[in-house]
Amino acid sequence: MHTPVAPSPPPSSPPSGGGDDEEVVLSLTLAGVMLALGIVLQQLLHKKEVKWVTESSGVMILGATFNAAYYLVQKLLGSEHHMSISISPLMHDVIYYGLLPPLIFEAGFTMRKRKFFANFGTITLYAVFGTLIAIVATGTLLWALNLDGSIDPNLNVNHFMLFGALISSTDPIATLGILKSAGANPLLYDLIFGESALNDCIAIVVFHIFHDLACATDGRRLDGDGGSGEPPQPSGGEMAAAIGHMFGALAEIMPVSVLLGMVAGLGSAWITKRLNPHKRTAAGRTGG
Repeated sequence: MHTPVAPSPPPSSPPSGGGDDEEVVLSLTLAGVMLALGIVLQQLLHKKEVKWVTESSGVMILGATFNAAYYLVQKLLGSEHHMSISISPLMHDVIYYGLLPPLIFEAGFTMRKRKFFANFGTITLYAVFGTLIAIVATGTLLWALNLDGSIDPNLNVNHFMLFGALISSTDPIATLGILKSAGANPLLYDLIFGESALNDCIAIVVFHIFHDLACATDGRRLDGDGGSGEPPQPSGGEMAAAIGHMFGALAEIMPVSVLLGMVAGLGSAWITKRLNPHKRTAAGRTGG
């Protein structure tokens, strides 16, 4: 005899994401307002010819003032809203593979090539070894603070080096603007601009190296050793091993990257020369 089975209850509907949408809209709105205020402030400082504060310093003061006011309002209202927007993997790929390469290509295409190659050795020294020194110094400082117990013990050496790679690739737009307005030596401008065009590559490679290491160590800590999840005790050997792994990975990646870059650069130069856009334009004007 067949026993009737009671119908299973309908699946509960997923929670509404209205709150998250409101936070995203509020964060984007505040970011847009601050961007507009920063542009207006820069124009005012430039028009009034204010000497005691630069345009970049004015924007920094504006940002610090907004952060302080936002923090006070949060405390007074008892709100827990945070200005953070989660980026989906698709958006990451769009930014990383769609927007970043054209920006780097444009920087290299519009720079003063003669000055760049005349100082290529110094620029490379600053971009490669200077960036690596900044990464190692930042990671070592955070590691030392971790030994002292001033940082979350769940973090390890790979996390510290990851953070160092994240902040060591500086964008000198404000510095270049100040140098240009102050009439500094053009050589200083060329060195800083050339270094900024190359240090992104080093920082991106090192970031991915330690990102993979951090994910691997976190997985082993949570899944291995009986699943205890206890953070490893920091030691000097871990820092030495992390730095050695970084240089070893760079020694494998950089030659191939340089070779691919040379092939792409020579290929684009050959195509541009074969097309001869300037001669075609001049011939068209002469014929007209």
